[in-house]
Amino acid sequence: MEETKFYRAKGYVLGECWGGGTGMYPARQYTGDCLQELKEQIRNDFESGALDSGFGFENLLAASIDVETISSIEVDGKVYHRSDYDESYNLGDNKYVCELYKIMDNEQ
Repeated sequence: MEETKFYRAKGYVLGECWGGGTGMYPARQYTGDCLQELKEQIRNDFESGALDSGFGFENLLAASIDVETISSIEVDGKVYHRSDYDESYNLGDNKYVCELYKIMDNEQ
């Protein structure tokens, strides 16, 4: 019985809209076998502006990304999966992260 793991990340970005104002949009979704590499890719995409999943903000201000760990194990020919949300990964200035959370709370 060997356990395998992979990681899935999804969340939201807050950005400055062209012409003024701010808005929230779903971030790109990611999967990977290495948590550190996944976080590096997310950070790089935030810094380059690619994290907004093609929405096209003028500038990204903040992001909140939930990282899910999915573990799989095979027992007697059947594969079982377990999913855990381990952490929320925030990027950007804390002021904008707080603004993003306020918008997310109002959307629910």
